[in-house]
Amino acid sequence: PEAVTSVVFRETLAIGFPPAAPGQTLELVRYDIPANITLAVHIHPGMQVAYVVSGELTYHVLTGTVEVRRAGDPDPTQPGPVEYIEAGSSTVLLPGDSVAELPGAVHYGENLGTEPVVLLAATLLTTGEPAAIATNPDGTPVP
Repeated sequence: PEAVTSVVFRETLAIGFPPAAPGQTLELVRYDIPANITLAVHIHPGMQVAYVVSGELTYHVLTGTVEVRRAGDPDPTQPGPVEYIEAGSSTVLLPGDSVAELPGAVHYGENLGTEPVVLLAATLLTTGEPAAIATNPDGTPVP
């Protein structure tokens, strides 16, 4: 299935129901974020890991801590150093970088560049939960 939310393209590439995690759904999703787009402030009700395929995503953490694994140097296909982005901090994610977002970390991204950002994201959620919940900067869900 494909969905367009505002101008961000979301495509579910694969879905599974892990036997070791009863009641959980594992999804692999591709996001295409056009230039000059700011994503809504949000949380994930489960764990999400995302990998930057192309483009540059400015990434903001409002509450919680998010693990960022930088692309390897000089080989961007190999994992590199780990950083922790704390509440109130921002960073730029480049191709080969990845983030590990735990439930409840309030964050958002924006594409300030001229090229689309392409992300691959794997999310483990309670079956039936949305992949993301829009919130205020303090984490309170918004309608």
